[in-house]
Amino acid sequence: MIYLKCLIRNIGVTVVLWVLLNLVTGETPLVLFYDLKSGFRYHLAYPAGIAVIVLLVVLKEWKGIRLSWKVRIGSSHFIQIPPSGNSRYRRLFAAGYAALCIALAGAWALSGSPAKRGQSWQGDLLIGHSFSGIDGLTYTGSLEAFLEGYANGYRTFEVDIIFTSDDELVLAHGWAQSAEAAGRDEWNDMPPTMDEFLETPAWGGDYTLLTLADLFNIMENYPDIWIVTDTKYTDTEQVQRQFQRLVDTARENGCMDVLDRVIVQLYHEQMYAAIQKIYPFQSYIFTMYQRWWGDPGEFGALCRWCLSHGVWAVTTKGDISYKEAWRIARAYGLDVYVHTINDISEADVFFESGVRGIYTDFIRREELKED
Repeated sequence: MIYLKCLIRNIGVTVVLWVLLNLVTGETPLVLFYDLKSGFRYHLAYPAGIAVIVLLVVLKEWKGIRLSWKVRIGSSHFIQIPPSGNSRYRRLFAAGYAALCIALAGAWALSGSPAKRGQSWQGDLLIGHSFSGIDGLTYTGSLEAFLEGYANGYRTFEVDIIFTSDDELVLAHGWAQSAEAAGRDEWNDMPPTMDEFLETPAWGGDYTLLTLADLFNIMENYPDIWIVTDTKYTDTEQVQRQFQRLVDTARENGCMDVLDRVIVQLYHEQMYAAIQKIYPFQSYIFTMYQRWWGDPGEFGALCRWCLSHGVWAVTTKGDISYKEAWRIARAYGLDVYVHTINDISEADVFFESGVRGIYTDFIRREELKED
């Protein structure tokens, strides 16, 4: 009877400790699912812990020292290995407890089995960089660049969004680049107002510059497109101010539904919580160029964070030396994107290396190899 009581007590405590562990780490059962699937190749903490537990539990004697241990709080015994009794029963108890621990871990993991992604964006082969290149130019963020990209087969577009001096959001890569294109050096010191930005001819005046409201109007007219935000700012206060303005613009223009097709580009983990306080966006992509500098172990930790927060895609620089990192991402079920690729033969190499898609200015969908 003592064995049955100990077994029931130990199982209960194990479940509580397992839940507390996941609450502390912030990880979901989905992470353990992928760890089990990969044989814990990229995260050894769980198997190491299980190995220690099994070592403590299964060994009855070691060099003449009898193993007997328990966890006691007040007058109550919690996790306990019976200190005496038939050695055969002790071994059976220990083996059964270890098996039940493993079964609980497996059940916890399978409860997060990814039958379907929670987000609505399912990925794409091509992401138009700043809409698309046009006439050999990049970063125009113009209406003409969008139309060019759409004609080239793009349905997912990355756009640069920044504040003007009067707190309006417009599509521009940065004020230094816009100042050069418009011949307005003073913009380097003081950004223009929205009206000044729109009324100043840039790139010879051949392209139509856009506001955030214009972008949302395009999204309403083209319901098959998705927008990846490149919002530049990483400071939490600025991030929240920018995304609050983004949501307010959608509300003011009566097009809140377009936010379901906005893919928020994250630059660091804290940005996720800051944005979720503003609006529950459905789709995210974690770009690594401001967060990760090549260490595979750190990349694995970032992938686990992504999986725990429903971020199903990561972006790195287009560097073939990152192949091991991409392998880690795929082991956790994440899509990998690289930027910015404009040579089709180079793109083929990345696709063959397991990359899901590329950011590009000029590659057309029809140029891609058929799978």
